[in-house]
Amino acid sequence: MKQWDHLEAERVLDDQIKSWWFQGKRTVFDSLFRNQFAKDALVLDVGAGQGLFLNHLAPAGRLVAVDEWPPCLIRNRQRGGCPVVGDATHLPFATEKFDYLFALDVLEHLPDDQMAVKEWSRVIKKGGRLVLNVPALDCLWSKHDVQMGHYRRYNRAKLRTVVEAHGFVCERLTYTNSFLFPLGWLSFHLNLHQGSNDNPEAHLRLPKPIEAMIKLFYSCEAAVLPRVNLPFGGSLVCIAQKRF
Repeated sequence: MKQWDHLEAERVLDDQIKSWWFQGKRTVFDSLFRNQFAKDALVLDVGAGQGLFLNHLAPAGRLVAVDEWPPCLIRNRQRGGCPVVGDATHLPFATEKFDYLFALDVLEHLPDDQMAVKEWSRVIKKGGRLVLNVPALDCLWSKHDVQMGHYRRYNRAKLRTVVEAHGFVCERLTYTNSFLFPLGWLSFHLNLHQGSNDNPEAHLRLPKPIEAMIKLFYSCEAAVLPRVNLPFGGSLVCIAQKRF
């Protein structure tokens, strides 16, 4: 992982907050998980970053945030997380400790996705849930995936095979970023992303009317996602229960 000095690190993290893509992802996960956790549920966020997606949803004091980049975890603590510096494939926790494990845009960065899911299964209680978000569909593979350090993209069948090999049963597999799929395809294949090897997450800044339209698309998608599995999209969400 690239190492930034303090000011560069703050810039990278600020870019995430301002990114329309990060804001849209937060809208999607709000729709799926707001008011879904029991008050005593213990939640693990692997690759938690600065806590933009789960810290406001998980029960107070019950979110453990793992990341390998300390600047992220400083901000995560400020958002109420309990940060731990750690490796996503070698978690420093007891077996069957957590009710939920989230890994949002993590699995595609790991060389051995089977080993990762096996380790995540180890720390989830029987009956607990694994929640994944991954980039979807090989037709969207582009230079941006290389810049981001992705090893792969997934479809439903590929992700189900990895997850269900380690004691899980998939309850939901739905694509997201569906309403923006044509824009995403053009963006990736015409190299319209602003990201660079220095900061690939600095998404292209768009005119305010276009960003407002994108936010509307995300809001529409968030409105239907709690009830409908979408048939295609730029990302794929998996919710799986550990059965054994």
